[in-house]
Parts: sequence; C-alpha cells; structure tokens
Amino acid sequence: MRRPAGSARPGRDLDQLAVAAQRANAELGMSIAFLDEALQRSLEPGAPSTVARPITL
Repeated sequence: MRRPAGSARPGRDLDQLAVAAQRANAELGMSIAFLDEALQRSLEPGAPSTVARPITL
C-alpha cells in the first residue's frame, strides 16, 4: 500500500478504485456516524448525507 486516499464521494471514484485494485490491494471504507440528518450536516458540512452513504454501498 502506498498511501490511503480519501474521497467525499466514493461512488464517483469506483472506476479509479477498480484500476488501483488491479495493481495492489485496494479497499473502500465508509462510516455512517449520525442518523440525525440535521446533526450530521452541522458537524460534517459538505460531506455526503446519511441517506446518500448507504446508496453508495
């Protein structure tokens, strides 16, 4: 592994992850920290919504 990379929208980067997986062990991790949408927006402005994260999975 060279280094971890982050993305606010992993769904749009799946093609790049597939290319990386051909060269090395590549994994995708995702967390859902808050079920309260208003709290999530106040603590993680600009991050994908709680609803959008499972859609990516």
